Amino acid sequence: MITNFFCQPAKFMKQSRAYTAALVCLTALVSAPDSLAQPEVMPWGNLRGIYVQGERMNFETSIRSVFPDWSGCVSSEKCNWQGKPTYAVEGKTTTISHFLQARPLNYTTKISETGSNSASIELSIEAKDDMAQAGTYFCFELPGNEFDGGVVDIVSGQATNASVTLGREIPGGKTEYIRATGNKIIARTASRSYQVTTDRAMEIFIKQNYIDRPSYLNDPLPVKQFVASDSNQPVANYQVYFTMIDGNAKSGDQRSLKCEVRVAGSVDKEDVRISIDPKQPGRPFAGIGGNFRLGNREHEAKVIDYCMNHLRVAWSRVPLDWVAWQPNESDDAIAEARAGKLPKQFYDQIAMAQRLARLKIPIILSVWAPPTWAVDASKQNRKGLEHDPKISLNPKHIDNISKSFADYLWYLKVDYGVEVQLFSFNEPDYGVQVFETPEEHAWYIKMIGQCFAARGLITKMLLGDTGAGTARANKIVMPAVNDPSIHQYIGAIAFHTYHGCTPVDLMAWAASAKELNIPILVDEGGPNSGEHRYPQNFLDQWFQLSEIDLYVRICRYSQPATIMEWQLTPDYSVLIGDGLYGEQGSLRPTQRFWNLKQLGSTPENAFSIPVEVDRPNITTAAFADLLDGWYTVHIVNNGAQRKARVEGFPTTVKDLNVYKTDIARGMEQGEIVAVKDGVAEVLLDKDCYTTLSNARFR
Repeated sequence: MITNFFCQPAKFMKQSRAYTAALVCLTALVSAPDSLAQPEVMPWGNLRGIYVQGERMNFETSIRSVFPDWSGCVSSEKCNWQGKPTYAVEGKTTTISHFLQARPLNYTTKISETGSNSASIELSIEAKDDMAQAGTYFCFELPGNEFDGGVVDIVSGQATNASVTLGREIPGGKTEYIRATGNKIIARTASRSYQVTTDRAMEIFIKQNYIDRPSYLNDPLPVKQFVASDSNQPVANYQVYFTMIDGNAKSGDQRSLKCEVRVAGSVDKEDVRISIDPKQPGRPFAGIGGNFRLGNREHEAKVIDYCMNHLRVAWSRVPLDWVAWQPNESDDAIAEARAGKLPKQFYDQIAMAQRLARLKIPIILSVWAPPTWAVDASKQNRKGLEHDPKISLNPKHIDNISKSFADYLWYLKVDYGVEVQLFSFNEPDYGVQVFETPEEHAWYIKMIGQCFAARGLITKMLLGDTGAGTARANKIVMPAVNDPSIHQYIGAIAFHTYHGCTPVDLMAWAASAKELNIPILVDEGGPNSGEHRYPQNFLDQWFQLSEIDLYVRICRYSQPATIMEWQLTPDYSVLIGDGLYGEQGSLRPTQRFWNLKQLGSTPENAFSIPVEVDRPNITTAAFADLLDGWYTVHIVNNGAQRKARVEGFPTTVKDLNVYKTDIARGMEQGEIVAVKDGVAEVLLDKDCYTTLSNARFR
């Protein structure tokens, strides 16, 4: 996590080219009432689909300033850490203002839900300085896997000015599919029909590009490079560009655009078949955990008390404020601490560690910022527009660096009776705030681990602790994995969930853990490390469902011992009330809280077991406590209501409890379902997290 802030006042089928008959049904859908629709608005100003009967119609809008040579662009995206965006929600309207990263272009986007299957977008831009570019565009991006073989029309009034069939790539010798003037585009396939209508005619053209940091990694940098291929995407997405500024921008240039987006499509309501295999038990799941990085916030004690009293916390993580602990290399840190000379917050953090230790909750101790004496000031690791400090430690001071950490662990043990299980530097891949290369990461683990062992401390080193759960981030652990002399000092491997976490990514982390035969810990959980910049977005239905979808996916593909929420404090709070998110009244749970409680109610140390599902938009994970006979299946339905047939239960299981969490229910227990010949049938409500278990959750 980059920083912590108090939350102030919130496989579709291959598309047929013969789609004409299907359009009859789609035309009817365009005007059909559907009270279940909802636009998914990103807090940086992009519209990422509209939900129809619980299923998202996939597309994404953005503002793009394209480089003069069309080698890439700067886009409105999540990971723009420059400046401070504004974000406001009023009724069904969301308003966002920011600027494109490293570009003198301000923008304001207002997105409103206008009907059962539509949304309006009001966009304004202003150039604050001259800017070399191919142009500034409103971009409407269509997913390649869904629109390959589809047709796009560019329409002006009632006349179709141009039409094209999309393919796996732009025809040879061309750089774009079509270009024409119009005020509407219609994109359609056998199962989808999208319309974008603007308030005036403008030049519209269609391209198709891969990008170097694709959105499926949850890692969309504003500065994008267009690339030739992506091993995870057989078909690149299609970009429909609406021209706002053609060519270079001049200081003072202003443009505005109003448009309406309407969607229609067939909704997948097919029954789902889910299969579990208890005969292949994997790694144990201890339960959910939490981060407890304190900040002397007004609501801190009450929020922590509520979470500790109502959640079964299996793992914990606390910080070492290294700067406060030993600001000078020559300091006798233990003596200073015993004399009460450290800041009050330092001792409060120790009290938090004591509380966790009394509850027998394992503790990870992590370091963020280093004191000046431990820094190698000659190294400048930050490149280009990178946000993170990327500070390198000075290896010449390794003995005193290691001693400083060992002294703190010894102080905790002798003076407070607290033993720490694992130690790490926070996010060394990004440098938040200590940056390490893969080779440096292995070396510091070895040197510090040797020191801990020599001092008789049980504390082991935490491998990784990366800010990204990607296969790319996993490379930082490889030198340590390949050096057997380091293995004795490693207690577990960890990653954070803010980027990546695709099945391929997660299996890479699982393979590293298997190589060393150590647990995987997800020691910071959440979809967006920058969510503190627009806290009201925490309460959006799509955000709350996406978080538990992420956690269930991680459980299936990497089998972690725990997933630890960032945080169980007022920072990124899972509670509202008492002023949090502007809500008054007593503290009370959000959907995110109930998601955690439902996942965390999995019987402790049940084994992860294989699970398969035969339909899209369903995420599953399954567990088996073979010793006591408890079986649990977690199901996140990211689509419309449908029935599920869950099979593979032992004959000893006769019935299952059903628990559901969504925007209106918190781990609500439904009717008990019977299990016959190892099969149970359950109704999966739209956009809902459902758990089946023969264990009774409390």
